[in-house]
Amino acid sequence: MKPPVYSLVDFKVRNEKLGYARRRMRKAEQFARSKPGVLQFHFLQDHEDPTVFTGYGIFASNNDLDSYRASMQEMSENDSEFNDMLDPKLPMSVRVLDRI
Repeated sequence: MKPPVYSLVDFKVRNEKLGYARRRMRKAEQFARSKPGVLQFHFLQDHEDPTVFTGYGIFASNNDLDSYRASMQEMSENDSEFNDMLDPKLPMSVRVLDRI
């Protein structure tokens, strides 16, 4: 059995879009958890800077992670509200982590 794949995504939202971002992240968690191969997925909000979010996912395989990322990329490209909430000063970053 292959080990799971861990992924982090970090992004900052505009302060005036914080309420929308919180609602959006709750929905995004539900969406991610419904995808095949997603073992766990959570969005965390920074205590010191509540406009910074981190998405933490555990995927059954690299293929499952790639499939999830492709669906999220397609969705975000076609969603002007999502793009409008992002703070351009801190671009979104995505990292795939080694198993600890």
